[in-house]
Amino acid sequence: MDILITEFERYLEEKKEASTVRAYRRVLNRFAEFLGTRAVANVSQQEVLTFLTERGKGEVRSKSRWNTELSVLRSLYKHLELKGVVNTKDNPTKDFEFDTPNKRTVTPLNYNQMFKLLDAIDAGNPLYRNRNKAIVLTLFHCGLRVAELISLNVQQLDDETHMLFHVPRKGGDVISTHLNAVVLPALQACRADRADLLAQTGTIERKGDEQPLFISATGERLSVRRVQSLIQVLGKRVGVQGLTPHIFRHTFASHLYELGVGLVEIKASLGHSSIKTTMGYIHSIPNNGSDKPLPSDLLGASWQKRQDAYRKQKQAEEPAVA
Repeated sequence: MDILITEFERYLEEKKEASTVRAYRRVLNRFAEFLGTRAVANVSQQEVLTFLTERGKGEVRSKSRWNTELSVLRSLYKHLELKGVVNTKDNPTKDFEFDTPNKRTVTPLNYNQMFKLLDAIDAGNPLYRNRNKAIVLTLFHCGLRVAELISLNVQQLDDETHMLFHVPRKGGDVISTHLNAVVLPALQACRADRADLLAQTGTIERKGDEQPLFISATGERLSVRRVQSLIQVLGKRVGVQGLTPHIFRHTFASHLYELGVGLVEIKASLGHSSIKTTMGYIHSIPNNGSDKPLPSDLLGASWQKRQDAYRKQKQAEEPAVA
């Protein structure tokens, strides 16, 4: 255990009642075990968040446990501040907030739920199929706000660079967003279908006009309310009540975090000005009712994937038999 944690425990024994010291020590022991050989004075915000959200198999993060552990860590680092070991600006707990009862609990979507949403779209009106798929996939893979989504024009989609250029964000910022191999084809298909939608409505676009990427049955740019309604209806079809476009932003952030993306990068992707806001978007992702794979299973899957690639490459390099 780090000597600074041991010294803090001695300080607690002098200042706190025995029951309080025991409660603090339980958290400190878990924190010391989590840190391993890492120095407590050099812990990052990312590591604190991982500790606060990390749970054993079958455990569910509770508000009370979050608050208890955060309270202990705050006391520890405040003590280290007073001793001059940690600067106030480097205190890794300074931007965390207690989980208050009035905060709405958001449950991010898992992959199976996303796939079911796409199935529900496939079963709907074929005229809007590609448009609706593009909406859902853009929300999931880009983390855009719904107002940012509907503001997109055809000209902002660049096939060559796989980018969405000049996306206006909350607060007046303008960014460019990279499109992965899932969402780019969806947006391209949506763009290709615009002609059919416009033909249905008899709308003629003049040169120089804005060309909204997502259009309605009347050929006009989709409204925020229309997208909200679409997402709510799709959610009901797959058993997700109260689904909103904003839940996709929480889903986007939570999946990135689970994949190991750092808080600073997630903050930039969401367009937040404060990392404190970003922390509120990180949640545990439901695992579809099954246990998460064991590390050995993950290693086995990785081995199999790479072994298949190796065999294909080896077969391609073998000389053809005459």
